[in-house]
Amino acid sequence: MQSFRTAHSRLSLFGIFLAGIFALTASISPASALSALQQGAISQHCGTITQSLSTLRRADSQTRIYLGSYYESLLKKFIIPLNIRLTKTNPDTYLMDLQNRFTDTRNNFSQQFIKYSQKLDELIAVDCRTNPASFYRSLGHVRAERQKLAEITAIMSGIIDEHIIAVQNLGASL
Repeated sequence: MQSFRTAHSRLSLFGIFLAGIFALTASISPASALSALQQGAISQHCGTITQSLSTLRRADSQTRIYLGSYYESLLKKFIIPLNIRLTKTNPDTYLMDLQNRFTDTRNNFSQQFIKYSQKLDELIAVDCRTNPASFYRSLGHVRAERQKLAEITAIMSGIIDEHIIAVQNLGASL
């Protein structure tokens, strides 16, 4: 249980880190038109921007692998075996509901990550040197998909917290 809490704490800190990165990239409203100066800045720094986005894509891919493995491990090594044992002795519908919510949200996470990755790939493919306005519109779409991903990750974290509390309460009642 201690290693589970440690991993969950690291995951929470990582979520805060991702939220900070997202907030830093949102300095210009997607709804606002780009000024000539802003378009020039995007065009001028296109190479650096594209390189940074490629680095972000690699980091996000590693994060996806980590989170996917973490969620899968929790489900297969902790949540499902506990519920199977409880079903035999004392069915707990709340823990079963948490398992179902966890599974559904994990699937949503996987689907949303695919959408986000596709939008990020589309953004990287836009030539920001010759078409900064189109690049910036695509950036707005990527930000929106990333925000949805952050929200799903927060929901997952909440479900994990609920499960920890439910198991602690179960242990106290036995």
